[in-house]
Amino acid sequence: MNQDSYIALKRSEMEFRALSEQAAIGVTKTETATGKYVFVNQRFADIVGYTRDELLTMSFHVLTDPADLAEDLDNLGRLVKGDLHEYSMEKRYRRKDGMTMGEPHSLPAVAGGGVSPVRHRCRRGHYRPKAGRGRIARK
Repeated sequence: MNQDSYIALKRSEMEFRALSEQAAIGVTKTETATGKYVFVNQRFADIVGYTRDELLTMSFHVLTDPADLAEDLDNLGRLVKGDLHEYSMEKRYRRKDGMTMGEPHSLPAVAGGGVSPVRHRCRRGHYRPKAGRGRIARK
């Protein structure tokens, strides 16, 4: 890699970190094959009640409510295959304190045409209850 490419790569990494850290939404980067978190911003850590260091030892499989995991994995598989460009769902997370809470979950495509990405990124927005529905929270 030449010096100009290296500088451009470092600048891109710094911009991603700055945007992710300042985001008002939870942002994660995950190894697609294992589900292991390789990056989480502070907002996501606050949503699920774990420290960032704790989350970096975990996978999204552990935090996803079992009732939502099959649908989430199916959608991820379809995204990796190129059948979807993005998917969104209201996903329930199991917090460290034992509560389960619903959060919007959006995953954009990071590869297409059957190319399996090594990592994927996910965005979780502020929960905005729909009419007649509240935040899902249960122990």
